[in-house]
Amino acid sequence: MKMKAKPLTKIVVLLFGLSLFLWNCIREDFMNPQNTVTSNKLKYSLTKITYRELLADKEIKPSLPLIERRFSNQSLQSIHSRSTTEVAEGLTIFTDEINRIVTDDVITWTFRTQNPVLESSDFENFLVKKHNSVFTYFLISYEFTDLTDSETLYEKATSYVISEEYLSLEGLNLSSRDAFDWVFPNDGGGTGSGPCDGILVYDRCNLGGNADGHWPVLQNDGFTYCSGSPLLYIDFSHCENYGVPDSPVGGPLGGDDGSGGDQLIGGGGGGGNSGGDGDTTLTAPVEFADPRCPTGSGKVMIDGVCVCPPHTNKVEGAGGNCVCPEGKIETYQGVCVDKPCEGNPVPNPEIAPQYGPSGTQGAMFGNASSGGCKRYGGNHCTTLRNKKHDGLDIKNAIGNPVHVMYDGFIYSTGYSDDLGYYITIQSTVNGNTILITYAHMQKDNRITHTPGTPLVYVKAGDIMGYQGDTGNIKGAIASKKVDPHVHIEVKQHNGSSNWGPSNYNFVDPRSYFSTVIDNQGISQPNTNCN
Repeated sequence: MKMKAKPLTKIVVLLFGLSLFLWNCIREDFMNPQNTVTSNKLKYSLTKITYRELLADKEIKPSLPLIERRFSNQSLQSIHSRSTTEVAEGLTIFTDEINRIVTDDVITWTFRTQNPVLESSDFENFLVKKHNSVFTYFLISYEFTDLTDSETLYEKATSYVISEEYLSLEGLNLSSRDAFDWVFPNDGGGTGSGPCDGILVYDRCNLGGNADGHWPVLQNDGFTYCSGSPLLYIDFSHCENYGVPDSPVGGPLGGDDGSGGDQLIGGGGGGGNSGGDGDTTLTAPVEFADPRCPTGSGKVMIDGVCVCPPHTNKVEGAGGNCVCPEGKIETYQGVCVDKPCEGNPVPNPEIAPQYGPSGTQGAMFGNASSGGCKRYGGNHCTTLRNKKHDGLDIKNAIGNPVHVMYDGFIYSTGYSDDLGYYITIQSTVNGNTILITYAHMQKDNRITHTPGTPLVYVKAGDIMGYQGDTGNIKGAIASKKVDPHVHIEVKQHNGSSNWGPSNYNFVDPRSYFSTVIDNQGISQPNTNCN
């Protein structure tokens, strides 16, 4: 039984009929389908972006003229203000929060729609996908489970391809034809195709799920997943491109996820084609909410009580909504994590040693003019250790947050072959103006700054981005020569009246860390952090 009653009048707006949208849809039929089976582990990044960030996103710019001209005239009060875009009559999307997912060579942008256009939907998302410079569009319909005895919020997520020609029309009229009469017509007309159901991919039970009584499913990677676990993303990679689906690679769901099979969304092709584009198609629902609990509270129902989701580490705030407790900060995945002490980029920092002759010293700071070289294999010093290292390598697992050490402004962001993606922040500490560079970041989950635009102010403890394997550590990690780490460089102003980059000199980052790290690379207990 659905928690939300739907008026009968919604029947007249079931689908975007032939006069509104060309639904090129497909359906995957399996023996005993199970939509809580996870896909194989996929390397992806999910970023929540704002309207302003969307407009600055170069990847989606070619598609914006199609939908931007339908933006409402409502002025934005801030980058987080809610605005709407009338993509088509009857389909209005919100642009204040967008989920951007990058995997392989595919990017998707997911928006929350204002009102469902399908009678069967509890809520819907609008999705833009880019692959090989081709944009495609579709509607994602979400249906809630019978929530009386289940901790699983979604029963299924279903995708409908939308033809671009209908999005570009000025005037559109909703169809009053019955959806199933059009999709599966009795007279043999129409497309004869249906929607494609996605695979709901949940996190592991041992990362916050509740396996007891929630039909856990043993996955092909040997871990147990269950319906009480946090939802990570929806995978449509097994779906066919505009036609009848191919069987997923590796057999039916429950074994391989079929991520190598054909896809729902691709360039070209008409109904009945079986040639997908072979890419991965992921989305994540925008505004995850449990309808059994107060709107906007962020709570879910467990054992008949609305509580903050345990895996988020959130607590109930003064207004009754779920918030991060003092001393914690929220990640892009909605989970509260510990803030490090001011002056530390991660909680309880430890040196990430080199697994070779350079050892722990190879991760420490040192060059010819300060401290002496710390590594072997160079020509920067005349000592046995003759390769400089201008920073400090601090252990940090891939995907973990990297925090701002001190209040300041984003000085620059960019990429280099050695540092990978990096962020440099200018701060003033104990009267000294310093530049702190954080390197080996993920590309898509970091603060960026464009020269000539207003400076971005950040505070100590803020999450500036997430640990990646970019730059020269990618191969080193793969060959087990070093653990994932954030590389920290500190340059201190020389006190002159000039403020160019040449007026800053490298100093040992340990001088500005809150945690004391001795000359052997051993971190001391931090008694100065409140």
